[in-house]
Amino acid sequence: MIQISDFSKLAGLVTIFISFSCLPLKLSGQKSELKFTHFYVEMPLEPSSYGTGGFSVNDYDNDRDMDITIQRRTGKVYWYRNVGSEKWEKYEIADGIFDQLGSAIVDVNRDGMTDLVMGGYWIANPGNLSDNPAQKWIKHKYEGGMTGSENHDIVASDINNDGIPDIIAYSQRFNDTSGVMRWYDTSDPYNWKFHDIDTNVNKREKPEWNNGIHAGFAPNGVGDLNNDGRCDIVLPSGWYENSSNPVADKWFLHRWSDYGLEIGIPKTPYGTSLRSWIIDLNNDGSNDIVITDCDVQNSRSYIIMNIKGAKRFKLKPLPFPEGSSGSLHSLSVADVDNDSDLDIFSGEQEDPDNMMKPKGLAERGFIWINTGTKRKSRFSYQIVHTDNPGWHDTVLKDVDGDGDIDLMTKVWNADEGTDGNPDRKWHISYWRNELIKK
Repeated sequence: MIQISDFSKLAGLVTIFISFSCLPLKLSGQKSELKFTHFYVEMPLEPSSYGTGGFSVNDYDNDRDMDITIQRRTGKVYWYRNVGSEKWEKYEIADGIFDQLGSAIVDVNRDGMTDLVMGGYWIANPGNLSDNPAQKWIKHKYEGGMTGSENHDIVASDINNDGIPDIIAYSQRFNDTSGVMRWYDTSDPYNWKFHDIDTNVNKREKPEWNNGIHAGFAPNGVGDLNNDGRCDIVLPSGWYENSSNPVADKWFLHRWSDYGLEIGIPKTPYGTSLRSWIIDLNNDGSNDIVITDCDVQNSRSYIIMNIKGAKRFKLKPLPFPEGSSGSLHSLSVADVDNDSDLDIFSGEQEDPDNMMKPKGLAERGFIWINTGTKRKSRFSYQIVHTDNPGWHDTVLKDVDGDGDIDLMTKVWNADEGTDGNPDRKWHISYWRNELIKK
């Protein structure tokens, strides 16, 4: 049943919230029953056009609930202040940042307030947002930022083991079509130093890879794979090994084909593309890799099992419905059902582009529930929701502070859904976990 709540104004800003409940998700032997309730954070999301980048979920005002940031094609960046009761207030924080996708959250200047990093710029949280939420943030351009082209993947991780998070970014079309992956030493917050990991990522080792590599290490594909205590990086071509001196030494690419693996969908509209998440799923001391194909229809989801610190890898498909599928442009790993083991979320993006989603397909959000043990995982999928609203770069966090994991997501390109409604709506969506203990 659909329930439309009242329309309210908060601090002169219109906040729209519409909720509907989905059927409970049940699994044999599951310790908890999963159920989610949907709310629109903003719908319609203005302006009404495709493209939403700079998406993050974080407590920016230090009031112990989760806020949101997003960037639109106008170049404007906004933060949405969580004011409780599934309501958010929207404020512009910066402008002049165009055609970007990825973002990272990190306290760049180490003042105790989390900042937002995007392609070419980091935006400093001014602090005191609880008292003055409408104030502009301070935009800083960093050296070596690959502006003028989309930075699809941006991740924060400590590359040089100095205890300070660095930034890793990838641009498929920077300067030319070669593909550039860089890391930025942020130890001096206002004078970043950049170092190239690979300036020829799109080199066509495989002739069938028609458009090079579009993406691969977001949202969490940076981590230690060979147990040497240093962060490595995942791409569809293979994994890049970090050295003891990531400034002076060349990063070595271990190709998946060397392990007998075929990763990624070759012929794609934008380039072979993955979402990835490095984590030890079976508690054997070696980090595994969860991946989903994305930016192409008929995407699938997999686990790359890491055996003895990258001595070898084994590709394990996750169970998936038969038939066609859309672009799985969301990936996150967390304990969704509070049973102390890790579950996996992914979702098909809402998009009218048939290259992203076959015509007539109602996009789905999936949770692969771990019904095995901490040492031997076994996954069964359940569908959170079918049809609009869809999924793009979904983030899993405890948004309302009640101790369970919620879902926050947004749309890249709105479509009319299977009911054929021509009134397309861009939106940000919140799915509240209604975890019920048995």
